[in-house]
Amino acid sequence: MRAAALAALLLTPRLAAALDCADATTQRAMDDCAVAAFKAADARLNAAYAKARAAMQAIDAGLSAPERGAEKALTAAQRAWIIVRDQTCTAEAYQYYGGSIAPLVFANCAADLTAARTKVLTDMTEEN
Repeated sequence: MRAAALAALLLTPRLAAALDCADATTQRAMDDCAVAAFKAADARLNAAYAKARAAMQAIDAGLSAPERGAEKALTAAQRAWIIVRDQTCTAEAYQYYGGSIAPLVFANCAADLTAARTKVLTDMTEEN
């Protein structure tokens, strides 16, 4: 699956909000619902990342300049994770290359991995 095709799928406005995703039976409806789920998961990820970043900034604020690095480490980890997520899901979707289900496989994979990463970020900011 080419990145441009995926970007087109994810950025194309569709009527997913009007769909009954519990009863999606056409490929288009399933794709729309999967993309909507991924976008919702991505919004939750961004909120969790903002909180984690603020927590890392607070950690850095309590350290001397040479000791600081929490925020930088989180940012590097998040950028690397995005690459891993996208490449993992691209590889998974390649099993169905050229088939109509490939975008659905990608979107479901991306939503699942994004939800898992959100939990990791959330766990970083919860008090133990």
